[in-house]
Amino acid sequence: MDKTELKTDTDIIKLLYQIFVLLKNKMGKLLENEGIGHSHGIIIKTISEHKKIRITELSELIGISNSTLSGIIEKMKTLGIVERRRSDQDRRVVYVSISESFKKKHGDFHTKMNDYIEQTVKKVGHDERIKIIEGLSLLKKLLEESEHFKEDKSF
Repeated sequence: MDKTELKTDTDIIKLLYQIFVLLKNKMGKLLENEGIGHSHGIIIKTISEHKKIRITELSELIGISNSTLSGIIEKMKTLGIVERRRSDQDRRVVYVSISESFKKKHGDFHTKMNDYIEQTVKKVGHDERIKIIEGLSLLKKLLEESEHFKEDKSF
């Protein structure tokens, strides 16, 4: 591999990281505008992706202890953001979900984020949008086919 290829590979990594940071910051601003802090935002996003999730599973996904998460969830319950329910089969298992009142009051953050991206991408012409789609599709395909990602279960 020559220096040009290496620089290009590094550029791809930098661009992906920069895009990730920009999107993360935008989502943070959307949440902040709704009066929701970053940690609550991560929890809301993760719960939303699963509709209903066990506290222990949520703890593993976001990387904080059960006891710390339980305290945060209790505060979020008090604020009307989440609902806690015990399993009918095993009373030790607690599920958490986004409350209906929170959904009605704050809408869908994913829709707002999608609207933001859509409006941003509309600023360029059709040909440029096609290039973006083709480039991202190729990268996605390469990542899905990568033996490194298939073998390493930590991804």
